[in-house]
Amino acid sequence: MRKWWMGIGLLLGIACMWKACVLLMMAIHPDGEGIGVYFLGVEINDRVNLREIPFYVTAFFGLGMVLLFQVWVYWQKGIGLRRSSD
Repeated sequence: MRKWWMGIGLLLGIACMWKACVLLMMAIHPDGEGIGVYFLGVEINDRVNLREIPFYVTAFFGLGMVLLFQVWVYWQKGIGLRRSSD
C-alpha cells in the first residue's frame, strides 16, 4: 500500500512543481490582465490578477516540495527497514 501512496505523491509533487513553473512563466510574460488557474483539469480560480500570480506560484511550489519530501522520507524509511531485516 505504501508504494501506491509514494507513486501518487511523486506524481502530484511533480505536477505541482510543473504548474508552479508554468505560472511563473505566465507572470514573467503576461498575456492580458489576468489568467485562470487550473490544476489537473479542476478550476482553482478563473480570475487571477497578474499581481496575485506569485501567491499561486509559491503555493504550488511549496505543496510540490512538501509532497516530494514526504515521498523521499517514506522511501528512505522503506530502504532502512529492508536493510535492517537483511
